Amino acid sequence: MQSIIMKKMLLVLMVSLFFNAFSYANQEDLIKSAENGNADAQFTLADYYLKSDEERYAGTFPLFNLNVEGKIRKDHELGFKWLNRAARNRNARAMYVLATFYDPKETHNRYSIKIEPERNIKLAMYWYLKSADLKDQSALKMLASKYDVESDPTTGGHISCSKVVIQKMKALQYYNEAFDRAEAGNVAYSLAKIYNDGSFGWSSENKCEKNLNQAIKYYELAVLYDSYYKNEASFFLGDHLFTRHKFSDALKYYLIYLDNESVSSFSSEEKLKKYLSVQFKVAYMYENGLGSQKNISKAIMFYSKAANAGLIEAQQNLMVLRNKIGSFKPI
Repeated sequence: MQSIIMKKMLLVLMVSLFFNAFSYANQEDLIKSAENGNADAQFTLADYYLKSDEERYAGTFPLFNLNVEGKIRKDHELGFKWLNRAARNRNARAMYVLATFYDPKETHNRYSIKIEPERNIKLAMYWYLKSADLKDQSALKMLASKYDVESDPTTGGHISCSKVVIQKMKALQYYNEAFDRAEAGNVAYSLAKIYNDGSFGWSSENKCEKNLNQAIKYYELAVLYDSYYKNEASFFLGDHLFTRHKFSDALKYYLIYLDNESVSSFSSEEKLKKYLSVQFKVAYMYENGLGSQKNISKAIMFYSKAANAGLIEAQQNLMVLRNKIGSFKPI
């Protein structure tokens, strides 16, 4: 559903840009519209002043060129002036671009200008936030990345665990608004780890309040959003539910874990043991009808996989099970 909405938003934006592109008959018409307060015209004019002819013809934003006599030539000072006016006139894209000029970490700006404002992260954050309020996708993603840190985004200084959590929640919100579910899932996983482990980062001073219910909530989001850490979250949830005899949900998360892992992918003995233990538990649940109807075929399949990888308990259970159904075969 979100992907459909995103596509519609992009289509509307492209159509809007197309009609804006051809709404100016000539250079004078564009300048007049900008001087009359049209924010889109102001940003378009800024874009023209900040780019060379070669850059405009290369297909960079905007996706058009004014084919008129007396083309607008590159002029950094005028470009920056119109960019400021467009931003103050609530043009979301202008706000974002202006923020990148101020951002000390954005050294490779979209324009190769000679005259740049003094770098100021607070001003950059101000304009990123203004642009994000108007749902500019680049601003939303930029803010998400700024808040997805374990230090103050404006100073780089140490912050308390409670502030880390607040920032991570903001990052999660902005990634969601930018329809970047995978990154939102990664942030959710880091929040889950903070609540589960009671710490963040590598310092022993970073003490956080543990909250198992909150940890579970964010582990579930990490799985739902298909994060990079989906398997680790699935394993935690499966084990948590299995020990509480909530077998149906435990089986669901264990199967998600197994679907995305394989014996050959493990580089440590500990990870292999974890993987084989899940196979064993899944087989046990199918054998005994825990969380699902009994399914001896699936029980044998999962026992066999764990047994073939060397798990003694699986070998023993497989032998007993095959004896029960009268089809014992040596392993």
